[in-house]
Order: sequence, then C-alpha cells, then structure tokens
Amino acid sequence: MAFLNDLVAFFHTNAVMPAEVTPSDTDREKTYLQNLPATPDNVWCLRIYDSDVPSLVGKQAGVYRIQATARNKVHSTVYNDIYTLWRFLISRPELIEEINGNYVIFDAQTGPLPSGQDEKGNYLYTLNFPVKTKMY
Repeated sequence: MAFLNDLVAFFHTNAVMPAEVTPSDTDREKTYLQNLPATPDNVWCLRIYDSDVPSLVGKQAGVYRIQATARNKVHSTVYNDIYTLWRFLISRPELIEEINGNYVIFDAQTGPLPSGQDEKGNYLYTLNFPVKTKMY
C-alpha cells in the first residue's frame, strides 16, 4: 500500500484529491485506500485493481491499474472533482514523474465514468488509469 499512500500524497500536494484519511482525523471526508466506506457521503477512494509485470527476466518495472472513485451529494461537485484529476493526469508536462523516489508514467487514456448513485442518492464517478513504475 506504500505506493497508494505516495500517490494520494502526490495528488493532494497538487490539489486534485483530498489527503488520505488517518485514524486520528475528525474530518473523515478525505481519501480512503482500497475500499469506499459507507460514510461519510463526500469522499474519495483510490485502489489498485490489477497489476502486471513484463515477461522478461529482470522484472522490476510493471503496471498498476488504478481506480479513483469520487462520491458526493452534489452531482456538479463530484463531476468537477474527478474531471480535475483527469485533466491533471492528461496534461502532465513531463512523461516521467518522480513520486517519493519512484519514477512513474501516467497513461490515462479514458475520461471519468459516471457510476450512478448509491443507496443514499450520492453521485459516484470513477476514473481508471494505468501507472507504470518500479514495483519492488
């Protein structure tokens, strides 16, 4: 999970995602890792849903497939939030980024997708993108 911690911190530093929630936080409307909690209503979740390593002998770099999910009571807010993250990913000035000592390549090719509403009526959007990086 260290990679996700670093990725959330990078996105937060660049003002495109809330900081990762910690056990001591009283403000829980932040970013969660791997699982979207039932509450609070206005949150993000960042998870790895798949990974690949090349079929070469000296495997070090690979691909993490990342899914960002945003949930909010207000449709325009959640759409603008996820769209801001997508625009950030596709407009990177450099091909290779450095995140906490790891070099990464973002390869966002598709935009945000509406994922409907949850049982409380909150709006959900997801953004899937691969990240190429050193995996171990």
